Parts: sequence; structure tokens; C-alpha cells
Amino acid sequence: MGEAEARVVDNPEGQDFRLRRNAVWLLDSSTSPAQFDVLDLSTHKQTRLGVLDIGPPARTATGFDISPDGRTIIYARVDALESDIMLVENFHCSLKI
Repeated sequence: MGEAEARVVDNPEGQDFRLRRNAVWLLDSSTSPAQFDVLDLSTHKQTRLGVLDIGPPARTATGFDISPDGRTIIYARVDALESDIMLVENFHCSLKI
């Protein structure tokens, strides 16, 4: 049987996380600018990677993801909380989905 469960990090409202390899990547959008940290699960050391301007504070986490190698992040940026979804015609993308 496995070991007993243990809290790794508090996850307050407005904080989003991703698990990659042996780390928890954290984006706290409850602050402005948002704080971006990584928690190394082998050492239990949390490191501030920097801050991100993701726009005005939103009611929910904005969302982000980390590339498999941990070298690239993608995140949503809010320009205005009352933004509309827009359709861009004749948009070309080389990415095959």
C-alpha cells in the first residue's frame, strides 16, 4: 500500500496548477500581476519564476499550460472582463490539429 496522503501546497481561489514531471507549476491570478511559481516535488522547494500581466483580476483562474520539456508556457490574458468572442476570417495556421 502507498504512503499516507499529505498536503503539498494550499490551492486558494484564483490559483491554477499543472503537474509536469516532478513539479507542480502554479499560476496565482488572485494578485495583479499574477505570480508564477514552480514547486519541485523532490525537494519541496517552491520557486518564484516571475510575474505575468494577465489583465484585470478574473473571477476564475485564467488557465495556462506547460510544454512537456518545461521550457515553454502558454497562458490566457484577459483584455477586458466584458470581452466578446470574435471570429477572424481568412486566418491561416500551419498547425495540424
